[in-house]
Parts: sequence; structure tokens; C-alpha cells
Amino acid sequence: MSPTNMTLNLCTFPSAAAADEARALANPPDPFKLWDPLDSANPKRFSSQNDTWRMSPGEPPEHGESSFVVDADPQVFGSGAAVTVSYDFNTDVAVCAENRALDGMRGLRYDVIDSILSKVKIHPGLRTYIAFRTLFDGSLDVSLDRVEPYPKAEVLPDSILLSVVALSSLRCTHALSWAPNVFLVKSVNVSETDSSDEIRVFKTSNGEESLAQNAEFMTRLPQVEFLLPPTHVVLDDAGGLHGLLLDHHPATSLRLVLYNLNPDAETLVLRPATRGLSQDTDNLPVPSVSWSVKLGWCTDTAACLAWLHSQQIFWGDLKTDNIILCKDGHCRLIDYSPGGRSDAWSASAAGDVFSLGLVLWSVAVEVDYFEREDSEFVSPLLLWNEETPLWFRTLVSSCVDDDCSMRPLARSVYERLTQQLGVLSTA
Repeated sequence: MSPTNMTLNLCTFPSAAAADEARALANPPDPFKLWDPLDSANPKRFSSQNDTWRMSPGEPPEHGESSFVVDADPQVFGSGAAVTVSYDFNTDVAVCAENRALDGMRGLRYDVIDSILSKVKIHPGLRTYIAFRTLFDGSLDVSLDRVEPYPKAEVLPDSILLSVVALSSLRCTHALSWAPNVFLVKSVNVSETDSSDEIRVFKTSNGEESLAQNAEFMTRLPQVEFLLPPTHVVLDDAGGLHGLLLDHHPATSLRLVLYNLNPDAETLVLRPATRGLSQDTDNLPVPSVSWSVKLGWCTDTAACLAWLHSQQIFWGDLKTDNIILCKDGHCRLIDYSPGGRSDAWSASAAGDVFSLGLVLWSVAVEVDYFEREDSEFVSPLLLWNEETPLWFRTLVSSCVDDDCSMRPLARSVYERLTQQLGVLSTA
């Protein structure tokens, strides 16, 4: 499939009805359905709890850590005292708080945390590290490990010319339980022209990537219709970079759109096609979005990726989590900096097209999440519903071909999808 000189654009939906359907899905009645609301009037004793585990392959966890903030105003970033409690599997006392937390990786109960904190002085503005162990008599042996300042925030590069918002001016309204570094916020003064009631997305560091590097990369790119770049940088009083602000689109990611369509769907596990085993399609959701809309979203996604490739940007992290369904009903990319890619993916044109094939498949069959038995770029045995045209199945299969040299260019995929949208328009 050889590309032509067709101009890259977001799709033109084949009918007014399809465009209206896409916009309706992009603007749900409850724009905060999947977000967790925060109430400043009722601060939590413990907030932002995050549990981590250490284990040997095939074995239950042997060490756990619970990190949280004590007595924080959930709407004010940086308030409260940060605490990390660590514990090991207790071989002396079988029934105890730490073993109960490790069993099934359920984390420490709040009453246990409260008991631990009553024995140690907490230092606001610092992170306090505590270790504990249950003794034979059932009491808790609690020890102060160390007290450290918060990690120093990154320095904002001079090359980033985005408007600055003070961290102290942000008020958090909602959080995402499965994305602990993403919030919805209001600002008392984003700029003279912005309303303080305007909701924006605040993305903080996930601890694995550089916000400064990502922001610098994204702000170097030209303003195009395919991307959702950050609009502001968020700095503390010392000038440290704490996060980025982005425009809020109520439908959020394409993955959450698909999840909302089928919230009770079972997780599909895709087998390698080389095993040659048929799979039951009964677990596929009953389609609820018109084929015209899904084809439009697929075309948008292919256009966005093709544009990145036209700039010699090979991403390595294309997935429905990083595709936003915007208020106008079209799909655009976030987190498109190659520096933020997942370790499991390879940043190459062929690798991106493989990921594109999986995205096109998941949109077509309306599956928000799936697992694969293989972790490499091995062609999976894809399940299809009856409404998916044969030409589309063939196109997706070419994208996930085992032989990377046989995969089409992202631009060729875009052109094929655009041609088929034109066929629908004239039908």
C-alpha cells in the first residue's frame, strides 16, 4: 500500500447524524462520572494512599509500603504531612496487620495506620518514613526510620514559553483513582482572560519521566489539530516545576469512552495467531456506536500518528489511554513525547503501526482493555464482530503482521480509512 499526496486532516464524518453522534459521546451528561470528587469541607485523615509491594516471581508479597498524606486539605496541593510505612511478612505472628495487608495485596487498614501514627511524631512539609512489626502480644513495634525533605522539583527550562500558574493557586476538584498523578483543578487566577471556574486537567510527575523534557518536546512542535499540548506550566513559590495544565474534555480518553459503553465486559485475552486456535467471540460487546463514528475515530487516530511520523517522531506509546475524544467529537493525542513511552514498546515506525492496529481493532469491537499472552510484537489472533467489514479486518491484520517490513505506513493506513469514509458518504 503506497501513500499518495493526500493531505492529512482529521476526518469528515460521512453524515450529519454521525457527526452529531460523535459530539454526543464526546459531551456526556455527567462530565465527571469516572472522576472522584474532593470536598475541601471534609478533609480525609489519610489521603493519596498508594501501596507498593516487593515479591519473588511466583511468590506472594514479602514486603509492603503504604504511602499517604496525613491531615491534608484534599483540594490544596502540598498540604498535610507525607508518610511512608514499611513492613515485612511476619513469620512469628501469623495473624497480624502486616500479613493481612500483604495477603491479596490489600494494603494497611486505616485503624492500623492511625495506631502507628500515634506512636511517632509526624513532620509537616517533610516525608516521614516509619517501619513496624506486630509482636507476640499483638502490640505494634513502631520505629522511626528517617525524615527527608520532598524531592526537589525540576527546574523549568528557559526554552519553555508557556504561561505560568502558581501551584498555590490551584484547587483540586476531582482525582482519578487509577491515575494518581492526574487531577481536575480550578485556578483562582490562570490568566486575566480565563475564568476561575474553568476546569482544567493537571498532570503531575509519575516519578518515571521528566515533566520538563516532555513539556520542552511538546512545546517545540507546531500547533496542529492532531495534538493536545499543555497550555500552562505549574510552578511552586521557588520556581520548581510541579506539573502541566491541559484543556479538559469531558469524555476523556478513548479507553474510558469504550469502558463507559461496556463497564461490565470481561477482560479479553488475545492469543498469538501462530497458535492457530479459534477463539469464542461471545465475549465481545454488542456494538453500540455506529460504524460511521468508529471509522471516523480510527481515521483521526491514523492521521495523528501519520503526522507524528511526518515529523520523524516515532512514539512508542500509542494506546487508547493516550487518545482523547475531544468536545468536537474528534480524537487527538496526548503524552506524545517519545521520552514518556512505556518500556514494553519500541519507538519505531513499524512498532507504532503495530500499536495502531491494536487501537483500530479495539475501537471497532468496542473493547476498552485487553491482555495478550505474548509481550512482543507477535501477531495476535483478533476477534471480530459481524459488523466489521472484511477490508477493515485485512487492514488491521496488515498492521500487526509478524514481519515488520510488511506493515503499511501510518499514512497509508490513514488514506485507506479516509477512502472508505468517502464511500460511506456517497452511500
